[in-house]
Amino acid sequence: MQPLRVYSVVPNLPAKLKPLWELAYNLVFSWNDDIVSLFAQVDRKLWRECYGNPVLFLNRLPQRTLETLARDDFFVERVNDLRHALEAYLARANAAIAIPNGDGSPLVAYFSLEYGIAQCLPIYSGGLGILAGDHLKSASDLCVPLVGVGLCYQQGYFRQYLTPDGWQQERYPIYDFEQMPLSLCKDAAGERIMCQVHLKDEPVFAQIWKAQVGRVPLYLLDTNVPENQPATRQLTNRLYGGDLETRVRQEYLLGIGGIRALEALGLKPKVIHMNEGHSAFAGLERIANFMSRYQLPFEAAMELVASSSIFTTHTPVPAGNDRFPPDLIQAYFETYAHRLGLAFKVLLALGREDPRDDSEHFCMTVLALKALPLQQRRVQAPRRGLAQDVEPRLEPVPRGGRAHRRHHQRRACPHLGGPGHGHPLLIATSGPTGARTRTAPGCSPRPTSFPTPNCGAPTNGCGNGWSATCANGCATSCWPAGPNGRSCKTPRKCSIPRRSPSASPAASPPTSGPTCCSRTRNASSRSCPTPAGPSSSSWPARPIPTTTKGKRSSRTWCSCAPPPRAGSAWSSWKTTTWKSPAIWSKGVDVWLNTPRRPFEACGTSGMKAVCNGVLNCSTLDGWWAEAYRPDNSIGWAIGMGEEYEDAGYQDFVESQTLYNILENEIIPTFYDRGTATCRATGSAR
Repeated sequence: MQPLRVYSVVPNLPAKLKPLWELAYNLVFSWNDDIVSLFAQVDRKLWRECYGNPVLFLNRLPQRTLETLARDDFFVERVNDLRHALEAYLARANAAIAIPNGDGSPLVAYFSLEYGIAQCLPIYSGGLGILAGDHLKSASDLCVPLVGVGLCYQQGYFRQYLTPDGWQQERYPIYDFEQMPLSLCKDAAGERIMCQVHLKDEPVFAQIWKAQVGRVPLYLLDTNVPENQPATRQLTNRLYGGDLETRVRQEYLLGIGGIRALEALGLKPKVIHMNEGHSAFAGLERIANFMSRYQLPFEAAMELVASSSIFTTHTPVPAGNDRFPPDLIQAYFETYAHRLGLAFKVLLALGREDPRDDSEHFCMTVLALKALPLQQRRVQAPRRGLAQDVEPRLEPVPRGGRAHRRHHQRRACPHLGGPGHGHPLLIATSGPTGARTRTAPGCSPRPTSFPTPNCGAPTNGCGNGWSATCANGCATSCWPAGPNGRSCKTPRKCSIPRRSPSASPAASPPTSGPTCCSRTRNASSRSCPTPAGPSSSSWPARPIPTTTKGKRSSRTWCSCAPPPRAGSAWSSWKTTTWKSPAIWSKGVDVWLNTPRRPFEACGTSGMKAVCNGVLNCSTLDGWWAEAYRPDNSIGWAIGMGEEYEDAGYQDFVESQTLYNILENEIIPTFYDRGTATCRATGSAR
């Protein structure tokens, strides 16, 4: 029987429109509004249906439309201008961080299990992926010689919707990589470049897709190839899908397969950066390579690898760090231990806090901390827990040295005067370009005070999107009725989205979430206070599908809605997409984050909000513990950083503090502001 042949049909772009392919296949469009507007103006409805995917968009445009555009001199001129701007951006070589790279090969390889770069590349789940995507974008802007390594998921992460009672349901679309801004890596002969690993002595092959993120290439491994067994072809089906064995197989492929993929591509990074423990096996593969290449013993190879490795972990709590049973690790690594010249028990001890405890599970974060003892570590919360237990010499990251950074070009609303428009908050924190970081020479120093953001964000031009999203995106809501009996959704209210840390497998610490807001007596009525004026509250939820705790929290929020009354609004979101957080962070007034200390990994949602001049109100955890100052007027602190052994009592104390801040400071401040400025001041509690 002849094998089935698959053909990709692409449109016949007129010669004048050929540069559109260059714009479509570089993910720089994910932070360049000019490129997005170019595609959207052709057919806005089709652009929305394609989820902002320019490759799919071009493939679905009628040929007649393309020919008409080719005769439009103004459109062709815009296309050429954007192409020249992209070429100039890619040609710029003045690296803000000077790193020698004599032989021309990429210097740093960045490993992450997920990347949040664009909606049309759904290989992310939450904050961990968003920061990884922003890391690549920032490296591109700074001309840092870097490549990314990850997995290419056929079904990505789930899309969710809520039932009327607030219970989350999931669905998994199947994506066609040929219709995405991805290109298959091929050699000079036109053959696919493949890498190979062995899982339980079964050969597993992976082809490599390339996503170009500005100047930075991102290489994604895909096991859905005919060379693999049917079950193995599903290995890269879903992000965070399946059981523990699926997870350890994916992380084996990411770490060990990722190093081999770079070798197959002819790339020789001098440094690797492992984002979370998911990719810790990459360190073992580098050790094995140095042992084989230079005939070194394990200890010497480990020291050499440790001196050229960076490891970033974001939360020390057990829920945020993968742990596998010893027998599962034995099934996949007993033979690999012999390659390292180690007894399997010695390898197993590298992933245990107590090497003598044979019942302890193997932890990926412990492996990274133990196997690479000399590496530069970026630990988000080193003050307690796993990191210091494993490595007492671990020094805390200094204030201002967090690994989380926001890519301002992607996060700032143009109506607020984003990069190039001179928004005062961005200028104060990032310099006039909005693209600087404090790690680069010549950057603006950390400001001692901040200009006061506009507490009335919905009135500054971004609120219309927020209001429209409220009108169309709520699964359950309690909006006041207008004169005609319909719900009255107006952007003139003080809008307060509530956000708890993303409940993803990468970081799922126990948090108070909506519990802090609803456990107190009459909490629901106090959440929509009206002595000073009306307010609206909403909770965007996206619990992971494998746990019911987060789903119960979502349903709890829906059940806490107060009865309708004039001047108050309460809602939860029926679905969460890439675009939703952007609208929330650009159109609301106050960003409320209620993690239970000390379990917040970082709180990237609040960082996105502050890029748009939105005030934060949060417990002193994550990034807010470093950014908040009583005198800098960028928000409020819930408590003073105190912690209690009784979690219920801690929730009670923080909820009382929160409601006092809402009633006595936030909402009165919103209504007691001038037409152009806000008198908001932060105050510690």
